[in-house]
Parts: sequence; C-alpha cells; structure tokens
Amino acid sequence: MDRQQQTRYSHWRSSAFSSSWLLYAGYYLCRKDVNVLKMLPGGNPDLGGVANLLFAFGLAYTIGHVIAGTLADEKGVRVTALAGGLISAASTSAMVLTHSHWLLLALQMLNGLGQGCGFPSLARLLSSWFERRERSTVFAWWSASYSLGGVIATGLAAWCATTPLLFPFLGWKRSYLFPSLLLAGLTFYFYRTTKDEPEDVGLPPLSNEDDRHADTGWKTVLRHPEVQAIAAMYFFLKMTRYALLFWLPLYLVQRVHYSDLLAGSTSSLFELFGFVGAVLATYVSNKYFQARRYPVAAIMLFALGFMSLLEPLLSTMGWVGERGEYLAHGHPHLRP
Repeated sequence: MDRQQQTRYSHWRSSAFSSSWLLYAGYYLCRKDVNVLKMLPGGNPDLGGVANLLFAFGLAYTIGHVIAGTLADEKGVRVTALAGGLISAASTSAMVLTHSHWLLLALQMLNGLGQGCGFPSLARLLSSWFERRERSTVFAWWSASYSLGGVIATGLAAWCATTPLLFPFLGWKRSYLFPSLLLAGLTFYFYRTTKDEPEDVGLPPLSNEDDRHADTGWKTVLRHPEVQAIAAMYFFLKMTRYALLFWLPLYLVQRVHYSDLLAGSTSSLFELFGFVGAVLATYVSNKYFQARRYPVAAIMLFALGFMSLLEPLLSTMGWVGERGEYLAHGHPHLRP
C-alpha cells in the first residue's frame, strides 16, 4: 500500500469511527425520554403505563436488531443506519402531538424498531474498516458512545423538559422535540461522512483472513458453541443492564431514599463506569491473558454478581458504596 492510500485509509477510518460514535451516542437521545419523564413533575406518574411503554420499546428494539442485521448486509450500512435514525427521530417527535397511551405505545414500538438499526449496522461498518486484530481496542473505546451518550441524553432530556427557553407551551413534552432534531442531524452527518466499504472509495479491502467464514449462514453461526455461550452471557448481562438503565433512578429515590438530584447523578455513573470497565477489560486481556476474552469476562461477571448480592449493604454506605458495582458492569468484549 503506497503513502497516498495509507493517508486515504486513515481519513476514512477516522470518519467511520468518529461519525458512527456520534450517531450511536445520538441514538440515546431518543431512548431515554420515558426513563426521565416518569420522574418529572407533570410527567406520566403511572408506572404501569411506563412499564408498558418500555416493554413495547424493548420488544421492537429486539426485532429491529434482527431486521437491521439483514438489511445492513444486503442494502448497506449507511442506508440502514439512516433509516433507523430517521424513524426513531420521527416517531419520538410525533409523541409531542398525542396524549393517547395507545398511540404512544405504537410510536414507542416504531421508535424501538428504528433504534434497533443502530448497533448491527454500525458494528458492520467498523468491521469493514478495521482489521480483526484491532477490533477489541477499537470497540472498547467506541463503547463510550453508548456510555457517555446515555449520560448526555439523560441530562438533555431533563433540561428540555424543565427549561422555560424552549416552547414553554409544550411543557415536559419538549424533551421529545429537540433530541429528535439533534438525532436527525447526526444521522444525516453520518450518512454524508462515511462509506460502507473501502472499495466504495477506490481502496482495496482490508486483509481479514480470520473473517473468511463471514458469509456463513446465520443458522450455522448459531450452532457454534462459542456463539451460544456469548449469547447466553449477554442475555443475562443485558437484562441486568437495562433493568438498571431504566429503573435505577426510581429505585434510588424510593428504596434508598436519595434526593431526585442525587439519584440522577448517581445513576448516570452506572453508564460512565461501564465504559471504564470495557476499556479496562480489553487492555487487561491483551496484556495478561494473551488476548483471551473469556477469563476476563468471567472475572468481571462474577464481580458483578457478587456486587449485586451486596447491593443492599452497599447502598447503606451512601454515595461511595455504589461505585464498585458500576465498575464491575463493564462490557468485556469476548472476541476482538
């Protein structure tokens, strides 16, 4: 590869990383609205209704992943991510116009489908621009997009819902509008600044010899014992993550008796320390375990389970006692 090609590769790889990072962080702008609004004065205090909205979103989000994985392979990453971001933004902004619980439920399902297009398509993009030996480190730092994105989205949604500077006649529903516009802008920016494959800009494909079985059918992939082990681990890890992601502030207020402000700031550290755990897991496995992910993943999962069992005791220790559990919840990448 000559010097000019190396320069072009560097440019497009940087664009793929930074633009996909911004877009996935932006997805969270339209994912945290219900989580924040259930705690705001004037919002929807019906926790049963909130649970229904979150269930509808989660179910559609799961289905969206399956659809997006196929679309990203067949139609392209950029088109899939563009469609997902715009669907999410449009369905979230439409919530401003309705008070019907059933219509909100339908819009949240549409939002979930759009949100489900994010991770499969963007992971596919990064795999096209980074070699397999690089991916563990790349994904560890890229995971800050959903850690820091969640923190920023929570603060932005709360600010939009309470500030008198934006459309005061809309009340707390303002938190549906501005984040949606921001996500739409980030979606278009991503589409304009990235390409699906190196070949799309006249560059040769990366040499990923370990990806020679990438075209294997999904049924064959699912029969692989290693994939089954990762899927089982991630099922329970994600169940724990989203339970804390959506309900931790409410738990801290009602059960631990934190103030609303302290509960919000403490729960945001769950995502922030999760990013630290992901980076730490990658570097520890590379340096001390010859790039083997399973030992580090097992250690961190046991730590998470142990900390969860101790949580009732740790919560009595106040602000400091909660931190260890969040760090243990880092997302170790089992495969580079």
